[in-house]
Amino acid sequence: MGSINNMIQWFKDREGKVNYSQDGRLGPNSYDCSSAVYFALIAGGFIPVGSMGWTGSLHDTTLPPIAKKISRAECRRGDIFLSKYWANDGHTGVFLDNGTIIHCNAYDDNIRTTVADGRMGPEPTEYYRLNNADDENMPDTESEEMLMWVFYQANKNVPVRWFNGEHAYAIGHADEMKAIQQIYKANTGKDVPFLTNWTDATPYHNRLANVLNRTPDF
Repeated sequence: MGSINNMIQWFKDREGKVNYSQDGRLGPNSYDCSSAVYFALIAGGFIPVGSMGWTGSLHDTTLPPIAKKISRAECRRGDIFLSKYWANDGHTGVFLDNGTIIHCNAYDDNIRTTVADGRMGPEPTEYYRLNNADDENMPDTESEEMLMWVFYQANKNVPVRWFNGEHAYAIGHADEMKAIQQIYKANTGKDVPFLTNWTDATPYHNRLANVLNRTPDF
């Protein structure tokens, strides 16, 4: 079995400390996107020591026996993306959560944690989930903030609001609610609860606002 934690730790140990280079891609001071993923997969125990390739071989030979293809909405910690895998300007890296990736890239000239969308390289993009991982290949344990996520609507004349554990926001479009649901489900395997009893008759939304506006005790 492989370790998602060890794979990601390989990246974290080198984040901000190396350079991007296709000529010097075998380390220890520089890597390119695909060599970094290969070394991380080795560190995680998913492929043998000495394995090496590029985005094309990740797609053609390395990932098919050890991973399954998934959708973008499903992506979570430890999943791998491959963008335009057959070309020199393709890209690859690892998800830290649905909206965040860690990757060795030319733009930062380093290994960096960045947002996922807009930083995964040219489309088309494929997404993979590693098989036989002994940790972190399940939906992430919710943080305290995520455990507090909730949708509520006081009455039909006001918008649905999303509370994210820190602030409450009005939902302006149904697709905004869907996007939040997709992120939460990808990370936890659950739906954000929608509390229908937070009404003007039972104004728990006002009680929540009172707490949020109060000076913390410590």
